[in-house]
Amino acid sequence: MERISVTAKRACLNFALVFAFTSCSDKADQGTKKSDGEAGEKGERVELVTIEGIRRPKGFIVEKLHDIPMTTFGSLISLTFNSKGDLLAGSEKGPLSRIRLNDEGKVEEMEVVRGAPGQVHGILEAFDSLYLVSNEKEGLVRCRDVNDDGVYDQTELLLPLQGEGEHGPHAIILSADGENLVLIAGNHCPTTLETTFSSLPSPGGWIGLLPPDASKIEIIASGLRNAYDVVLNSQGDLFTCDSDAEQDAGLPWYRPPRFIHAVNGADFGWREGPEKWPKHYADSLPPIAELGPSSPAGLVSGHLTHFPKTYRNAIFVLDWTFGTILSVHLKPEGAGYSAKTQIFLSALNMPVTDAAIHSDGSLYFITGGRGAASKLYRIRHETPTEPNKEFRPGSRLREQRLRLESFHRSNPSDRALREAWESLGHADRWVRHAARIALERQPVDGWRTLFEKETNNRSSILASLALARKAPVHRRAALAKLSNLDFESLNEENQLAYLRTFAIASKIKPAPPSELLAIITPQLDDAYPASSDALNMELSRILSRLEPKGFINKTLNLLQTRRSSRAEVDFSILDHNPVYGNRFRRFAESPADPLGLHLAFMASHADAINWRPAQMKRLASWLRQSLKDAPKGTNYHDVINRLSENVENALTPDVRAKLGPRTKSPSSPRILPQGPGRNWTLTAALKATETLSNRNFANGRRTYKAASCADCHIFAGKGKAFGPVLDGLSQRYSRGTILEAIIHPSRTVPETYATSIITTKSGNVFSGRIVSRDKDGLFIAENPFAPNEITRLEQSVIEKEDVSRLSPMPNALLNSLNPDELKDLTAYLLADGKADDSRFIRSN
Repeated sequence: MERISVTAKRACLNFALVFAFTSCSDKADQGTKKSDGEAGEKGERVELVTIEGIRRPKGFIVEKLHDIPMTTFGSLISLTFNSKGDLLAGSEKGPLSRIRLNDEGKVEEMEVVRGAPGQVHGILEAFDSLYLVSNEKEGLVRCRDVNDDGVYDQTELLLPLQGEGEHGPHAIILSADGENLVLIAGNHCPTTLETTFSSLPSPGGWIGLLPPDASKIEIIASGLRNAYDVVLNSQGDLFTCDSDAEQDAGLPWYRPPRFIHAVNGADFGWREGPEKWPKHYADSLPPIAELGPSSPAGLVSGHLTHFPKTYRNAIFVLDWTFGTILSVHLKPEGAGYSAKTQIFLSALNMPVTDAAIHSDGSLYFITGGRGAASKLYRIRHETPTEPNKEFRPGSRLREQRLRLESFHRSNPSDRALREAWESLGHADRWVRHAARIALERQPVDGWRTLFEKETNNRSSILASLALARKAPVHRRAALAKLSNLDFESLNEENQLAYLRTFAIASKIKPAPPSELLAIITPQLDDAYPASSDALNMELSRILSRLEPKGFINKTLNLLQTRRSSRAEVDFSILDHNPVYGNRFRRFAESPADPLGLHLAFMASHADAINWRPAQMKRLASWLRQSLKDAPKGTNYHDVINRLSENVENALTPDVRAKLGPRTKSPSSPRILPQGPGRNWTLTAALKATETLSNRNFANGRRTYKAASCADCHIFAGKGKAFGPVLDGLSQRYSRGTILEAIIHPSRTVPETYATSIITTKSGNVFSGRIVSRDKDGLFIAENPFAPNEITRLEQSVIEKEDVSRLSPMPNALLNSLNPDELKDLTAYLLADGKADDSRFIRSN
């Protein structure tokens, strides 16, 4: 039967549905604190001052240059300068616009660009052409102005690209050598033509190198979730920021927003749900900075500005959610970089989207996105200084990395093999990453003898990793090499690489060789538990499969005796969007325990016949306490609850009796609208809600429940996470945008919440939201009002997948409301659920 979950090979306490309960986005750290103080090469103290509500470093001037008319130009999301010094701005739903500046750099005129498509995420003027990443045209478009009159006479769709919207194709820039294009795309945008990979293909978002005619794509880096922009620093190195899925904060697979050095061949490990790679995996690379709660959008490099020297090596990151511009100060370190992050600019209600550097060294930026009003600003320094444009040679290790990366794109050769092998054991992670990928590009027969004779621990492990990744046929040899190493004698970095290699190499059908497991398993069992969280995560992951005697007891002891760390959260950032940031504030006040939850999962994987009643009671008790401590209204809470239910359902009656009954929240009676209702059009709703004073808070809160909003949305920390989180609405959207989204929900459907239509090979059709995937199949929730009812579909039975353009949200939710209910509900949403808002009568 297609509805039945995959049959387990052995009985165990947990179920895959626990993972399915989370969204198919992403999250283990809570982020890093952004400094208001030290940054720069010498750690200079930067004093921030607030003028007209905008906080910025002392000495900087911030000017609002223009309020963008929404009806004509839409909500702006992309920005760049053309060769004439005009600004070109793309809108999420509207046209491409041109902003002409006068000699003082202020707005002289704004107009729609004729002949160019709209809904533009990426803009680049190069090769006598204008390149646009356009959702309207569903791909990369090349426009040409033959007469140089500002009207584009020729428009050509060079590269069709799927995944329109927020997780589709995004920015485009010129490559460092000026000869190619660099395009970045989100995790809903598969490549559509001849594609070459430096490393093994991976899912998720990608960064590609394209010739000017976009006839092919060479993947530079992959395994991203939804990186929006990409930028080059003064050295020509490539950087991007990847986004998170904040609803999964606290879960073992949560990955905070991250600033990434996008080197050639990198796989940054984004996968669906719990399949995501942690940053310690040896075949991936870590971020050089974790940004904490944020929604990274546009990026620009400080080396093009006329700002003080402190900012010349910085990348400016625009954070849409919290209205901040961060400066990420880069410092060359080995073959890569280290970084310090600080707040450069911040303000309330300022959803920044993109920026561009003027020829005079000032920084222009825009606000907008998701229907928010757009404004144009300029930042300049009161004493501008031109940058030193002398070329600074990179470090020896950087040059070594670049030379190794050149072998990723070239044909196999003796030189490539020799240099790759010599660099496998290098102390620098970025060098050996490039070396391993270069080795994977060489035929195995050419390095089999080197592999067999290698005695260096690190080189042996990395070569085994390369061999195991090449093909399953080589995995026995990789396991044999690992069996010759003494795990206890390895340092932690090499132990983690060993465990990652074992995890891949042991995937041998029908089973890995027992004689090799007999050598390796006792070593890993002796090392568990270890002294670090990363080692315990990987050892428990592997030992839950091997299940040596005592694994359950060791894991339960570790679970109950370890101390979880409290993540450092920058509360000043959360205050910029206090309601939306409340999710992270709750985790700061009631810290999540991602490793503890991971250990609970791994223990529950153990074969049921190996559990004793007392052990089952210990696990159930730990889950109950964790559930009590977990912030409600979060996926973290819901996942613990689902695992707790599954574990307790497996208890014997006598153990369940000793544990006592589970506490359940009392169900509330259904609240209905008072009415009488009417057919609310957008025009009528906007007119009715023009004035929102002396409104009734209690009635607004009641109407929110009566209109079924709480059945699908989290708001003010309560509700269900089937639809988008509504916290912070007033700081992100206008009243008109909110009402339009309710009355016409299908006009804009966030891709994360789109309805998927799955057709099976037998002709059955399933329609709903895909909440999780793994390599063998997916989980789909078909009823938006019962998100816990989840169906498992195996990949083998799926014929095709489509995405509906219709929202799962019903159209007529407001039609049962009377005018006062509509007004009070609108006020309640705009007030972010706060009774002390000025829209409400004080007595309410």
